[in-house]
Amino acid sequence: AGGAIPATAGKWLVIGIPTVPRVNHDNLLGQVVESIVSQLPTDPHDPFYGQVLLVVVNLHASVAEHRRFHEAKSKYGRGTPAADHVHFTDEIEALPDPHTKKKKDNGSANKPGHKVRKQTRDIAVVLRAIDVTAKYFMFLEDDMTLCDNGIQSIRHLLERGEAYSSDWIAIRASFGMNGIFMRGYDLPVFADYLVEHQARRPPDHLVVEWFAGEVPQSAKYKQQRGHFGFRYNLFDHLGKKSTLRSHEAKEMPMCYETLTFPILFLIESFKPNECPMDDLWPCPKTPAKPWVDRIPAQYREGLKAKSERMNKKKSKRRG
Repeated sequence: AGGAIPATAGKWLVIGIPTVPRVNHDNLLGQVVESIVSQLPTDPHDPFYGQVLLVVVNLHASVAEHRRFHEAKSKYGRGTPAADHVHFTDEIEALPDPHTKKKKDNGSANKPGHKVRKQTRDIAVVLRAIDVTAKYFMFLEDDMTLCDNGIQSIRHLLERGEAYSSDWIAIRASFGMNGIFMRGYDLPVFADYLVEHQARRPPDHLVVEWFAGEVPQSAKYKQQRGHFGFRYNLFDHLGKKSTLRSHEAKEMPMCYETLTFPILFLIESFKPNECPMDDLWPCPKTPAKPWVDRIPAQYREGLKAKSERMNKKKSKRRG
């Protein structure tokens, strides 16, 4: 079934989650949905009630049973208290692979094989299902939970982004294909870009190439619109393996870890030396509102320990 999902029309923020069955039916999806729903208002009189919608898309419905998708749908879907916050669908048709001659090629880290091309097309399918009247859209993989105080931080970063630039093209607040905020009206263009270039680069590279205007095609669309890097990582990775890379993942960024290079590409990363008193990069010399350190107390000890561990590793390499 084609066309936009009516429930996404006019929402303040739509969070798109493409989902696939996991080995051993690990319940990652349920944890992801709970981490977000638990931070949304439960009182219909709250002005923010119903302004955020999770769209969970099961794109493997025709080829494999996704037990955790159906469990989450029963718990959070129609007829439940969370129904105004979550929309589940498995009725979106997958796009065929135009590179049929390479159908079973494995590719490499930077050259997409058939599996990564499929993931790129799956993202495009989700984008095309979002109504362009949604104000903001955010990408999320089905193994990334929202950190504590995450919704508050999202509201803050989007408000601050609007204060700095009324037509920004993207704001980055996590790593991989996660925590990337875009505007609803840009989604069809970016979806087409993903499909067109799926065989050239993986989607988490293409997205940066697109919003940073790194090639003539994306630069022409971007024009003078800015993109921002948020200081903090707002999502926590649950899985041991990356969905975009077959090998076991390296140590992932923690909740509220600073998103500097090389966690992100230099062109999208936060620059503490350029914005020491702000949480968006680039930043004005004198922000309208002063920066407030937003790291919840429960993460501070872990962040400090990781920082000390990484510094020891650097010292050993130098030695």
